[in-house]
Amino acid sequence: MVRELNSVGAISQAFSELEGLASAEYGLTLSDILKEAAVGEELALLRFNRLLGVMLKEPFSDPYPIPPQHTKTHAARGWRCVPEKMESDKAASSWQFAFIEAYLRVEEPNRPRSREGITSFVSDAAGESVLSVYVLKAIEKYLCGNAEAKEKVKKALEEAQKQGVELVSPMPENLIPAAGLGVCAIVTASIPFGPALGPLAGGITILLLNIGLESFCEWTKDKVWNLRGEELDEKKVVADHR
Repeated sequence: MVRELNSVGAISQAFSELEGLASAEYGLTLSDILKEAAVGEELALLRFNRLLGVMLKEPFSDPYPIPPQHTKTHAARGWRCVPEKMESDKAASSWQFAFIEAYLRVEEPNRPRSREGITSFVSDAAGESVLSVYVLKAIEKYLCGNAEAKEKVKKALEEAQKQGVELVSPMPENLIPAAGLGVCAIVTASIPFGPALGPLAGGITILLLNIGLESFCEWTKDKVWNLRGEELDEKKVVADHR
């Protein structure tokens, strides 16, 4: 069984994983990406979205080099699903597997929650950005579409600013004052599959602290879904360079 993370663990693990992936995928620090996201840079938001998708896809896939100019986010790597990894006990014991199982129980109850059903969800998404889009759209529904949850998150973000949480310096020690933890706890409690979010709860918290709730809601509701078609087209080009 996957150990459920508390808010400190979720934020710390999210920072660690996203920092490593930002360097490997884009040659940037997480702070580089978040500083641009904080002022509304679309490319930075797309990159952060994709990094969340890479986090989810990692146990089931292997990276391979791609020409950055052929991808919307200028990533240096793509991620190919590997049958041996998808069928492995290691993948089945990962937090990603546990999260997807919980997510499907709520959002796609007709999809089998067997190992095959969970791995097919990953492979059906086709790309890392698309995988994250499905999750962000569901989170948007519960955080932005619920007035009570939205007000709680808003107040927690305001308190984080009062406590001096350093929004564009996302070291764990800058994000783990009480108010930062409060945002993470509210995110987890407001979503039916929240307890299984694991490091994703930390990732969403980092994004919320950085761009604010209104920008998060606007972007996830009106813009992020467009990535689905765009990345699928992108993958046709990238496939030629494997």
